Amino acid sequence: HDVQNYPQFEAVESSLMTGFKQANHEIWNSGIDVRFSGSTCVSVLTYAKHLYMANVGDSRAMMSIDAGAKIGVLSRDHKPDDELEKIRIQAAGGKIYRT
Repeated sequence: HDVQNYPQFEAVESSLMTGFKQANHEIWNSGIDVRFSGSTCVSVLTYAKHLYMANVGDSRAMMSIDAGAKIGVLSRDHKPDDELEKIRIQAAGGKIYRT
């Protein structure tokens, strides 16, 4: 494959974000009470030698190489006890409660 024909990272990122936002919009407007619900999603797009990954929620994506001989972690969980996630939640006006 000609590397020049690969989609630009920004185009892939925008497409994945648009898909997540559209799914969220459709669920929110479905008439189902989802105020106390949650979900997660991991999306992986491969294009020739490129791999794009996005995740929402506390899902984890891993990749097996050489029939499981090597494992690569592709994402991190979005859990409030993770310091970066805690900062993101609080910066968006959210609150974290310990149970």
